[in-house]
Amino acid sequence: MMKRLTLILILALLWVNILPLTVLAHGVEFKYESNSSYLITGFFDDGSPLSAAQVTIYAPDDPKKPWGTGISDEQGQYLLTPDLTKPGIWTVQFRKAGHGGTINLDIGGQMGSSSSTAHSTTQIVLMVIAVLWGFVGTALYFKRERR
Repeated sequence: MMKRLTLILILALLWVNILPLTVLAHGVEFKYESNSSYLITGFFDDGSPLSAAQVTIYAPDDPKKPWGTGISDEQGQYLLTPDLTKPGIWTVQFRKAGHGGTINLDIGGQMGSSSSTAHSTTQIVLMVIAVLWGFVGTALYFKRERR
């Protein structure tokens, strides 16, 4: 019985290490085009557009008060025409049905853009721990003494 449990744990750990660390959740990604306006496109991880999402824009001079709001179109696009007299980091948030994301645009600065679409190290570590805990719990369940 102990050899079987050890084999199951080893196979489970190998399986976890072989799997890619992607999650099939609804993350949000962005791309944008720039001239004096910015065409921002929001889409889910699976590539479907973030259509009819609530868009909130924050200017660099007052990052707590919304500078503007709007709704993305059917393709998940929103056209932002910022006040060019306010250079700095503009924050654009997309929200829809509990999903959303944020993109920071450096308007009038040196940096092109900064996007928060990737999973953070903390998220990855928590996902791995949760999966491992699931395997340990399953192994302990099958190891228990039957009455």
